[in-house]
Amino acid sequence: MSFYFEPVWQGMNAGGYGNCTKDVHAAVLEMDNIMADADKAKALKLRFLGAGADTNSNAGFADALSVLFYQWQSYGVDGGTGAVRDFCDWISTDRQSGTTAPAEGWAASKGVDFVLKQWVTWPNWATAVNMNLGSNCKGPAEGSKANRTLMAHSPLKMEVDGCDLETASSDPDAISWTYQYCTQWGFFQYSNIGDHQLVSKYNDQQHQIDYCNRQFPDGKSSGLLPAIPKADETNKHFGGWTIRPSQVFWSGGQFDPWRTLSPLSDQDFAPKATFTQDIPTCAAPPTASPPSYGDHDDDDENDDEDDDAEERAQRSIVKRGTDALFSFLVPDAEHCFDFRTSVKQGAPARQLFNDALTGWLKCFKSGLNSPPTHY
Repeated sequence: MSFYFEPVWQGMNAGGYGNCTKDVHAAVLEMDNIMADADKAKALKLRFLGAGADTNSNAGFADALSVLFYQWQSYGVDGGTGAVRDFCDWISTDRQSGTTAPAEGWAASKGVDFVLKQWVTWPNWATAVNMNLGSNCKGPAEGSKANRTLMAHSPLKMEVDGCDLETASSDPDAISWTYQYCTQWGFFQYSNIGDHQLVSKYNDQQHQIDYCNRQFPDGKSSGLLPAIPKADETNKHFGGWTIRPSQVFWSGGQFDPWRTLSPLSDQDFAPKATFTQDIPTCAAPPTASPPSYGDHDDDDENDDEDDDAEERAQRSIVKRGTDALFSFLVPDAEHCFDFRTSVKQGAPARQLFNDALTGWLKCFKSGLNSPPTHY
């Protein structure tokens, strides 16, 4: 899913952090070039994360560089330790002159080495890496006094003693989610190579597959972990881009990375559905049509009886079509911001769903376990 970071780039630029994106882009490209040489790669890792960091692979170090955006979908530029706003305010400020980076960033005028120096001296850098990767890196030798103080008094319980960036998670929630995307979903968050690149190229698709195998080392031998996630089967089963179940309200954030995989997606590869705020009635289920995903064809005479039976059962669960989505796109918002009453721009989405649900409750028959009028 190399497009995960596209909404991050878009949101940061829309929010006034375009200079920061350009400097991150320049710094990441420079570090990718450095890591092409094994000896220089070790020196770079030691410079950024201290003793023991040089034993990590380029892909492992790429994960460390990616933690800058781990909080994006939950908070946008805000958040706690390691927030995008905190990092960008630091990297875009010249502490000697007190000036802020111009629109094109510092790299264009001061050079990329200046940007690397800014990055490595960010007070929360090592703390952000350790917090997100369960590592215990000491941090850069040239880091600020504030950085070393934070590390010495950190309340975080690290999973390892050294700067190991490539451990498997022991958190139950992380394990269950990883199993889902490694087997069914394929939600791989790897580098968006190109003009908007924000994370290292060493965080690539193969690295994401390797992580699945690291988390579940006996997955393949047990037959429970496929070589790649069965995303095609998941989309075929549930309808993919053209899923149109009745009495469903689609809501999402403008800069939510998850939007890229939903019918609300505005990516080049998406069909770009038409949106409507007209509430569907009980008697108006979506118009069914064959899905545009894969080779799913109701009229294929070569389908065997089992496939026909499965499809007939599936049509009783979900409708597929190309009609407009009853939806609301929350502006300047990220993941699930429509649920947060503190997010004012999400109020129209909440009100629209409230109005729709009030009418839709009449669509359901009375009595326990009664199905809705339309599926």
